[in-house]
Amino acid sequence: MRKHKSIRQPELFAEQVTARRRPSSLPEIGKQLLERQLPVPLEEYEFAKALGRLWRFDYAWVEYRVAYEREGATWGKHVLGADGQQYRVANGRHATGAGMDKDAEKYNCAARLGWVVIRGTASTERNGQAIRDLELALRTKGWRP
Repeated sequence: MRKHKSIRQPELFAEQVTARRRPSSLPEIGKQLLERQLPVPLEEYEFAKALGRLWRFDYAWVEYRVAYEREGATWGKHVLGADGQQYRVANGRHATGAGMDKDAEKYNCAARLGWVVIRGTASTERNGQAIRDLELALRTKGWRP
């Protein structure tokens, strides 16, 4: 059974996040967390083990019950249709009906357990909306700089 990782050296946080090359790594949001001097989160935190679920949040601030989930495969790729038109197709797990159902189950369970889950995408990270939402959620749940 994997355990969540605790980031013990905030100054290395951006390097750690940037160094990983997997879908759940959050390089842009990691840099923004450091720039805004927000609290350091836990990664891959299992939040529903008591219910027998192995769901994880990408980032979690357990003390405040705030989590961040980065949704991938939201824009997809361009494909050429039989009619000669270009279409954008998203084929990640989050873009399927079953994947959306599973995400809804996870996020609804988190809400019932008192978590605020901020969901972001590459676009909302780039334009700053994700970090603004995260900071507001943390402040609402009691965090003060």
